[in-house]
Amino acid sequence: MMKTWKLELISAAVMAGCGGGQQVASVPTSTLSATDGNPCGEANLSPVDSEFITQAASGALFEVKLSETALARGEFGDMKVVAQRIIEDSSTANRELEQLVLDREIDLPTELLPEHERMVQQLVAEPDATSVPARYRELQIAAHTKMLALFEGCAKECEDAALLLFATRTLPTLRVHLQMLEQFASANTAQR
Repeated sequence: MMKTWKLELISAAVMAGCGGGQQVASVPTSTLSATDGNPCGEANLSPVDSEFITQAASGALFEVKLSETALARGEFGDMKVVAQRIIEDSSTANRELEQLVLDREIDLPTELLPEHERMVQQLVAEPDATSVPARYRELQIAAHTKMLALFEGCAKECEDAALLLFATRTLPTLRVHLQMLEQFASANTAQR
């Protein structure tokens, strides 16, 4: 059965001219590997695909680090569930992305980009531990808004079939995170 899906993926890519436009929504992710994602045998990713990989990996690292930092700063109440979910989902997404690029000799970022490090430091520097949850929400909402735009862009513009599928499959999770964060922000505003 796996060979059938791979054959269909390769056929779709060839028919689409080995560029954009191939339909991959019906291909189960479990059958895609890094080499399947680029069925034309091209060794290099497009600039859009490469930038997506870097930004997506760094963004997920940031979401995890920011959540861990916030949780370590003190009592977090109901937001603890949200932070833990973000840690779990973002770590899973990064592991999936790592598997997609494994055979491509691409190094994923292992450290935060400078802009992300600055935001974590803002949370660390928050003088009042009781204001940490609100600052955390603010930073995560901004980060998730950027990640949604990044993943939506890849879902439309990435040329690599495996990356396109990864972005498409990850979008609902990002939307749920943003919705959860916004609900808590609204609830806190209403309580004041």
